[in-house]
This record gives sequence, C-alpha cells and structure tokens, in this order.
Amino acid sequence: ALPSRSPRSRILVDLVRRDGARGLLRSLLELPTLGLVTTHDLSLAEIADGLAPAARNVHFDDHLVDGEMHFDYRLKPGPVTRSNALAIMRAVGLDVPVADGAPTAGTPQKL
Repeated sequence: ALPSRSPRSRILVDLVRRDGARGLLRSLLELPTLGLVTTHDLSLAEIADGLAPAARNVHFDDHLVDGEMHFDYRLKPGPVTRSNALAIMRAVGLDVPVADGAPTAGTPQKL
C-alpha cells in the first residue's frame, strides 16, 4: 500500500524495466496526485499513448559540451528523438568502438 496521499502529493518514478510498467502506471493514474515517470527504455514510451489523455510523453533536449551534459529544461511533446548514450560513454572514458558513420563524442544519435 502507498502512504497517505492528497491532490498536493507528487510522485516520481524511474522505470527501468518493462515488466509491470503498464500496470504500475495505470495504478498511479488512479491516485489523486501529479506524477512524473522517467525511463531510458524508449520502448516504454508507447505505454503513455495507450493511457492518453491521462498520460503523455514529453522530453527535453540535452547536449554534450566539453564532456559535460547540458539540458535545456524545456518540455517538448513526444518521446525523445535522439540519444547521446554512446557520446556520454566515450566522454566518461569508456572504450566504445566507433563504427563507420557512427556518432563521435558529443554527436547525438538519431533514434
């Protein structure tokens, strides 16, 4: 059971796995609260489409500058449209091979 909540309550969830995500989100929508759900698994974005208009996908953009992540913090409709995952891994020193035509450090990857 969740602790007591009111219309002023806020919920933040970071979804890591698809297992149970749809049921969890449906349960959260029944609560008198405002919620924010984050994930790095873009396949989970389709869940919000099935729960509209009570749920929707939004994102904000990010970019790497001298190895540091910067966000614009401006909500835009829909799921994220690009990923900096490989560039971030390289920026922190991980040995990620670069394939022909693949993005290099600081270059976002289109999804």
